[in-house]
Amino acid sequence: MARGIEGRAIFGDDRDRWHFLDLLAKLPERFRVIVHAYVCMESHYHLILQTPDANLSQAMHWFNVSYSAWFNARRNRKGHLFQGRFKSVGIENMAWAYELSVYLHLNPLRIKALGLSKRDRAGARLGQGRSLSDDVLKERLKKLRSYRWSSYRAYAGYTSVPDWLHVEAILEMAAKQPSRRVSAYRRQLRERLTEGADPDKLDTLRDRVAIGSAAFVAQVKHGLGTIGRETDGKRELRRSLSFQDVSGALEDAYGMDWATLLGRYGDPAKWLVLRIARRYTGMTLAQLGEAAGGMDYAAVGMALRRLDRKLPDAPELRRLEAQIVEMLDVKT
Repeated sequence: MARGIEGRAIFGDDRDRWHFLDLLAKLPERFRVIVHAYVCMESHYHLILQTPDANLSQAMHWFNVSYSAWFNARRNRKGHLFQGRFKSVGIENMAWAYELSVYLHLNPLRIKALGLSKRDRAGARLGQGRSLSDDVLKERLKKLRSYRWSSYRAYAGYTSVPDWLHVEAILEMAAKQPSRRVSAYRRQLRERLTEGADPDKLDTLRDRVAIGSAAFVAQVKHGLGTIGRETDGKRELRRSLSFQDVSGALEDAYGMDWATLLGRYGDPAKWLVLRIARRYTGMTLAQLGEAAGGMDYAAVGMALRRLDRKLPDAPELRRLEAQIVEMLDVKT
């Protein structure tokens, strides 16, 4: 999670939100991060992520810096957008991730007008909550279903699931039978809204160091172990790749060694190597420039943008790219 500096808005309009999601969609490809759920609020965001490579800091640094730079450039703004470093909380397993997904997806409804502000929820926990009218419930459900800036609509079957969002692992916690999982998830969120309170005990999320059993939380607090991969819902997207893996695949597919290709002016195949490495190794533009013989990072960025424009009209290049990606086995 990350918040705007001094509680300021980090989203000014829908264009900001769409760009945020465009960047989020790149995390699985660039950093092997599994995106389980998200919600965008005016002044903050929450994500449920899984990192098979234990590279959360690297991925989130790229994500927050990329969004901040875009946000500032669009508004001719300078300075920090987010309030310090992102905050992360370890989750013990998918059962707890399920509870956290409910917390995230109900976030847009936590307002006084819907009777779900912090004071309203505290009163309900103390047995002081008012009975819920049908009109209030309908208004809450309408808000939940219509809110576009969270993963709930994909979980609830109201929209298609983008290929970068992994909903299966959490939905498995909703029901045993696959055919019942989406409806069960919708029903269980409706029940949470009907209760008028949050019984998931996650209201103090910002103060937590971990979410799970008492033993797991104690282990994290006292540094007796590290937060490893989840024990449930674990899925490896692909093996880790290096630049040498990508250039080696190009050599096999193209029949030319990388050093020779670097010296061939105007051959787009070398930019194809950088494009694929950019997508699947998490390398920065500066690192790609170094691998390409010491090029400036800005020149690398311009070359990759030119290649993006060229590819739609270059079927042979697209076939070569597909062949290299297949050789790298990046989907396993």
